[in-house]
Amino acid sequence: MPTLNLGRVRFNWKGAYDPLEPYLEYDCVEDDGQSYVCIAPVTGTGPNDTGGSTYWESMLVRSADYNQARQDAIDAAAAADDSATSAANSATTAGNAKTAAETARDKSQAWAEGTEPEPGKKSSREWAEEAASFGDPNLFDITADQTADTRTMAEWAAQAKVNQGKLATAYRLGNGAYATDSGAADAYVLSVNYADAAPTAYNDGDQYRFRAGAANTGASTVSVNGLGAKTLVTVTGVALPAGYIRTDADTTITYDAANDRFVADREVEPGSNSNGEYARHADGRAEIILRVLISLNDSGFQLFTLPVALDPGSTVGGGILFDTLPESAPANADWWNRLSRVVAAVDPATWSGSEVRVLFRPDSDRPTVNATGYVRLRIEGYWYQ
Repeated sequence: MPTLNLGRVRFNWKGAYDPLEPYLEYDCVEDDGQSYVCIAPVTGTGPNDTGGSTYWESMLVRSADYNQARQDAIDAAAAADDSATSAANSATTAGNAKTAAETARDKSQAWAEGTEPEPGKKSSREWAEEAASFGDPNLFDITADQTADTRTMAEWAAQAKVNQGKLATAYRLGNGAYATDSGAADAYVLSVNYADAAPTAYNDGDQYRFRAGAANTGASTVSVNGLGAKTLVTVTGVALPAGYIRTDADTTITYDAANDRFVADREVEPGSNSNGEYARHADGRAEIILRVLISLNDSGFQLFTLPVALDPGSTVGGGILFDTLPESAPANADWWNRLSRVVAAVDPATWSGSEVRVLFRPDSDRPTVNATGYVRLRIEGYWYQ
């Protein structure tokens, strides 16, 4: 009986496309989610490859909605995957934080309650136990000066405070406790400025410093903190001369218990005026510099006013000294060589303390020229005795 070959007359489903598989007409495959039928024998060229339309035709055309839904599903799957990755990372971070917190908790507990939390270190509990082993510090018995002393720490602290106050008082007294003057000239009334240094009695050697409100005019007294007025004397032990206590400098007084009086000391008093310069000392000494114009032809006594008065008892033989000091060299240099023979002496008969008459004696060897120049006469004497 004869046979008729009709070829392939139905589709042959081959499953997912395989590039290594040879395909014949009517073989059907799935590629990228869509079904295709082979229309010409092919191997290695898939439905979605370049030139694939020569060998394959789509069995079902997907709509735009389907394609969009499919892409949305793909995007959602990707987003879900990213979210899952982020969640995994967050879980890892949280786990690390939990571990760190647990480590910190354990270390804090070790420092608070443990034993030697680090080599050579003690925990708070260990330090507290060691402190407790010494007992209550307020109940300690302390040995002072090799003798048993049962005072507590609180009592020792109070005593130390008292001692500090005494030291402060001693320091202030030793350096002259400063006081405020509320009295008047010749009757000074002092109040010590430091409560710790306020005296309750006069003691030998006690010192006080003050700035007087008025200079003294003569003999004076002083009262300190209402303990009674006492006589003031100079460092040489005599009654104060006028101007001994100044308003431009501090006065320091020291109590002399043997004579029940205060000895006043003063700073060196420098000064100057049109008549010259001077310096007055607490012990009565005074130096005066006079600037005078003289000539080698001068002779006899000349009168000069002193810048500050000296005690009239300071006569030539009683402490008045003269030096001649050239101020500037004149044209005739030989003038100075002969000056010492020109200035002779003060006139003791007319010495008053505020003026001085100086004798210029003739000199047969003086230059023939009438040479003149300024000299400084240095006078030493006493402003009180």
